Amino acid sequence: MFFQEFLNPTITNALGRPLFRLGNLLLRSRTAAGCLLAIGMGMTLSPAATDTVDIPMITVAGKSEQVQANTSVTSTVVKAREMRRTGAATLSDVLAEQTGLMLVQDHGTGVQMQGLSPDYTLILIDGEPAVGRTAGTLELDRFLVGGLDQIEIVKGPSSSLYGSDALGGVVNLITRRPSKPFAASFNSRYGTNRTFQTGLNLELRQGPTALSLFADRSASEGYDLTPASRSQTAPAYQAYALQPKLVYAYADDSRLTISGRWFREHQRNTAMFQTGPDSVPARERALQADVGLTAALEHELSPEVNLTVKAYTTRFQTEMGLRLDSTGLPQNDSLVSLALFDQQYHKAEAYTVARHHEGFTLTGGGGGSWETVRADRVEGGMRGAYSGFLFAQEEFSTGSSLNIQASGRLDVHRDYAATFNPRVAAMVRPISRLTLRTSVGRGFKAPSFQQLYMDFTNPTVGYSVYGSHGVREAVDRLDEQGQIAERLQVLEDFELRPEHSWSFNAGAEWTEGPLSLRSNAFYNSVRDLIESRAVARKTNGQGVHTYFNLNRIHTWGLENDVAYQLLKSVRLEAGYQFLVARDENVMGDIRAGEIFKEGSTGVVRPVQLVEYGGLFNRSRHSGNVKATWEGGVGKTDVTASLRGVMRGRYGYADRNGNGILDADNEYEPGYTLWNLSLSASPMRSVAFEVRIDNLFDVVRPLVPLPGRLMYAGVRIHTF
Repeated sequence: MFFQEFLNPTITNALGRPLFRLGNLLLRSRTAAGCLLAIGMGMTLSPAATDTVDIPMITVAGKSEQVQANTSVTSTVVKAREMRRTGAATLSDVLAEQTGLMLVQDHGTGVQMQGLSPDYTLILIDGEPAVGRTAGTLELDRFLVGGLDQIEIVKGPSSSLYGSDALGGVVNLITRRPSKPFAASFNSRYGTNRTFQTGLNLELRQGPTALSLFADRSASEGYDLTPASRSQTAPAYQAYALQPKLVYAYADDSRLTISGRWFREHQRNTAMFQTGPDSVPARERALQADVGLTAALEHELSPEVNLTVKAYTTRFQTEMGLRLDSTGLPQNDSLVSLALFDQQYHKAEAYTVARHHEGFTLTGGGGGSWETVRADRVEGGMRGAYSGFLFAQEEFSTGSSLNIQASGRLDVHRDYAATFNPRVAAMVRPISRLTLRTSVGRGFKAPSFQQLYMDFTNPTVGYSVYGSHGVREAVDRLDEQGQIAERLQVLEDFELRPEHSWSFNAGAEWTEGPLSLRSNAFYNSVRDLIESRAVARKTNGQGVHTYFNLNRIHTWGLENDVAYQLLKSVRLEAGYQFLVARDENVMGDIRAGEIFKEGSTGVVRPVQLVEYGGLFNRSRHSGNVKATWEGGVGKTDVTASLRGVMRGRYGYADRNGNGILDADNEYEPGYTLWNLSLSASPMRSVAFEVRIDNLFDVVRPLVPLPGRLMYAGVRIHTF
């Protein structure tokens, strides 16, 4: 995707965090990252259609469905049954407990994959990109899991099929496909922080027509980890979601699928507003809305060739306002800040899947997209851009013993250089117990509209930031007005390049009876990172900044997973990731003796390479453990799940002023969170549930973690 970040002024609370970052941060998240539990009860009238499927089908690895165990790309599939068993409500709930994924808070809850930032992970809904990023982060708590069949996770670049933002990997949300004549479920829960949530799932099928509907409402009063400040850590909110899907098989060889989503959230908080030397109380109000519609026509041209034509449109909007709320002032209840943002993305594509020889399958197609953004800080108030793409994938498979894929995609954009991204992947199973996988590929991330079209001057401090598209004209204009004291760089016409990476993954999986082992080594080298740099100095002493392709980074590490079926009813699992993430430019400057720090004796000295801790907000060690028991006590069916998520220490802030992570006091200590879920069914149609998140009451205002939270309820269901 092209437009990725909010540039409208964000409202911040006393901690300096954007309102939307906090609004969705923890209130609906009940995981290691969110640690919020709701208390309540639910009723299910029928099970999900996918509960009895033993081998999940995935679509991320290609444009057609494949058995997960036989794909050449390492993937993880989380099915609806597992999500319900752990009480997950949002996408962040699920991702927080997956090996190799780390939830981080940066303008919202985002996910790191193999040490790469959230803006390098593409979030898909039924294969279509979600939009609405803030500083590169797509807020995961916007996406509810109640209407999903499964979540598919592929690590490593997938730009060869999905284009921009898939540099680090892909998370694909597969919505429920209706298959039953009638099914319905209803849940209602009330809990901590006066959180109240209700959800509904309906499923109908009559002849060739099938319909499903997921609806959800949630609300909370928020919570506060900093009582000394006026603002709550997380504001109060009300959120609504609808997710319908219609499937019409109008012929034996044709099917039309129309699916949509609608999400709307209102937030409220309090703040202090600076008016000259005084601070006065104020009220924060925010709205965000996300809608999308997809239409897909699938037609079997012949027994060997399938054609798919898709159209997709989505719109993301925010409105954030601040009103004074202090009696006795002339401007009482006046609007002092209002920021609007409106992003629209439209895409059409067509592709075919053809089995042209025995074992060979060719997938090929193309399409185009059009995207617009309206925002206060965009050059001209509105910008639009279009792009086109072509992709192809050749796959050879002998079934369960060998699978080889070669794919590539060409992306052509109006405002940045065309890019071609290939990938080759292979799976070999020399014996039934051993599976070997390897892949190498190139990924890319397109310049954001901030980096291309920014037009902002801070009214208080006086610095200016311009996108690369219009910076030369802007500096010339300021020079003519007498505002430029010095030009720091000669500005010629230049084209901002997409960020690119080369990635290598190699792994093995061993299955022996009740034991399963999986290990994967990875290496990512990212080039042409886009960063800001001053190009001129104003007469007021402030700078004029724009964006260039500058830095290079690399990440490498090892992921390990082990699972053991101890007894028929007991399953033990554990995962661990070792990660190194470094800036190659910084390492070069350290080797050249160009970065300094104050030593223990007070003498300034060059930084040693061994002191360099790499990129901020990365943990070298992380992992998880899970223990699940599904059995019975007398005539009562019991399910218990204990899950621990460990994060090692990580760099938080540069405290000695040299711009890198190189001192012990620049780290935040690691932590381990334990989550417990219990379910007891004294009869077939009734289940009583208890859940405790953050069992040992870990509280971290900077993360933030709100401490121990509990959930209890009942589910009534008939099959």
